[in-house]
Parts: sequence; C-alpha cells; structure tokens
Amino acid sequence: MIINNPPPVVYNKGNGWEIVKTQSDSSEYVKEQNHSKFYNDYNVYLIRIAEPRLLLKLPLTELVDTDTLNKIKNKELLLAFDASNEANYEMVDTCFKVIDNYNLPESQVLLIADSHELVDYIKKKAKELGKEPFKFEYYSYGERLAQKLIRTITYESIPNFKSPLCQQTFDKKFINLNRMQRSHRCLLLTLLHKKNLIKEGYVSFDEMDINYYKARMKNSYPEFKYLLTEEQLKETLPLVVDNYDRSFNPWHYGQRSLFKFYRNSYFSVVTETHGETKKYPSFLSEKTFKAISHKHPFIVVSTTGILHMLRQLGYKTFNGIIDESYDEIEDDVERLTMITNEIERLCN
Repeated sequence: MIINNPPPVVYNKGNGWEIVKTQSDSSEYVKEQNHSKFYNDYNVYLIRIAEPRLLLKLPLTELVDTDTLNKIKNKELLLAFDASNEANYEMVDTCFKVIDNYNLPESQVLLIADSHELVDYIKKKAKELGKEPFKFEYYSYGERLAQKLIRTITYESIPNFKSPLCQQTFDKKFINLNRMQRSHRCLLLTLLHKKNLIKEGYVSFDEMDINYYKARMKNSYPEFKYLLTEEQLKETLPLVVDNYDRSFNPWHYGQRSLFKFYRNSYFSVVTETHGETKKYPSFLSEKTFKAISHKHPFIVVSTTGILHMLRQLGYKTFNGIIDESYDEIEDDVERLTMITNEIERLCN
C-alpha cells in the first residue's frame, strides 16, 4: 500500500521545479492502487513526477526524509516514481542514475510509466551497467482519463455507424490538434501544406519561429529537403481551432468541449507525443483515446507499430477503411509521407 497519501507531486517549472506536497486530487493510479501487482506485497513510498530527469537536479532528500530513505535502503519500502502520463527511454536512464547517486537497491525502485517497451529497455540497460533490473509497472493514464470521459458523453449527439455517416456533409474532413511543436508535427504540417490539405481540416498549430522550425527539421529529418519558407510559415500560422491556455494540457485538468469538431468531421489525424521511432518507445497518450472516446475513426502519427500496440491492448482499428500499412514503415519520413497520402485519399 502507499504509505504517503497524498504523495508529493513534482512539476517542471522553467529551468527548475515545483513540489506540491498537499495536492488534494490524487492521480488515477493512486486511486486504483489495489489493482497494482506490487501494492499487495509491498509498502510503497510514492512520488508523482512526469519527468523523472528532474531528479538529477532536485535532491531526493527534498522529497524523501532520511528515515524513509534508510528503510528503502534496508529493503523495507519500495520507492516508486509515478510517471504514468509519459514514456521515454530517458526516464529509465534517470532511475539507474538515482539508484547510483543514493546507493539504493535496484529491487526497491519502481517506475510506473505508459509503455510496455520500457520493460525490455530496463533489462538491456541493466545488463550494460552490470546491475539488476528495477521494478516496472505499465499504466495508461490517458486511457483511464478517456474511460472517465466516456461516462460523461451523451452519444446521441455524435454520429455513429448506424447512421449514414458517408451521406452526411460536414464542415471539415478531419481533425488534427497540436499543442507542443514537436518534430513529427512540424513534418506533418509541412506535408499537409505541400498537398494543400490544411484547409480540409480543423488543424491547430501555434506560431513558430523559422529558425526553430529549420532546426527541428534538420535535426530529425536531415535528408528531407522540402521546407516551408519564412513567408509560408507566417502565412500559415497560427492555426487556431479553439482558444485555451496553451501553457498546460487541459485534458489533465478537466476536459474542454471539443464535441462540435468531432461532430463536424469524418476522421482524426492524431499526432501522438512521440514520432521518431529510433528515439522513443511506442506511447499511447490521451490524444489517441480522445478520438476513441468520441467514436471518431483515426490515423495515428507516431512511432512504428503504434497501431499494433493498440490492438494488443484489445482495441480494434480501421484497416480496410483506412490503409494502415503505414504502421509497419520504420523510416519516419516515408511513414509520414504515406500517412499524408492516405489523408489526401480520404479527403477525396
């Protein structure tokens, strides 16, 4: 069981951090701790931290008192890092560094994150370092939030497959919502612009500096030569679908209504958190589950095999209606080019 509830929450704040030790609303993971494979057998000291790399700047002693730290070292407690709304390889590297920095037994550290692929990476990294693998638990934060949202939606107002969906005329063909300006999103924006498809969708994308854009594209896709000019960027951006504070993700703080956009379009183009296959594990965030909860057919712009992962979790996808062979393409530019071609086909 969790011995410290509510657990401290660590937020990234500029170049530093903010620690909240009295947050009243517990995470979905904390609420469902009885389902954890570890909580029945261990007492757990939990820290909620979406970006574990902050632990390399933030002294662990600001989060864990000396007595508790000694109990962890004496194998009386598990130290758990709840990063269940994120997934990347860096968080695994960070956990091993924390183990070294504080002389912790690997067996007493638990990472909770949102990708099955981290299990193999933990084993691989442990072998490289000559250590034992630490504990890992998969937990899909986005899926749990979507399940809560589903219970609040009145589905009578959303088209379903019993209605003649293909005979309805909608304002736009697709939805493509972007908040953070990540490399794969910049590439998709470029490809949509090249094919004159932006006008076909509800596409959101904030203003972007030309130097930032070029750096993103050069670092991630050095062989891709078709770039937007500064003039084209200024003419195209910003693309605003609805107004909200873009400094935070509203999905985590109460869902803003996007129903009208789902009701007036045929399919979603979901630009997931990660899009570079060699750099990131497969990760299904709230973005994909938003489309599912709104009963909206979707294309997922992410790493290779993301649809395969979704099917492994028990979901059906849309192969036969949508050409989903893009999911098998390992080259990022080739995969996004095929996705753009499929968006064009569906729009037509």
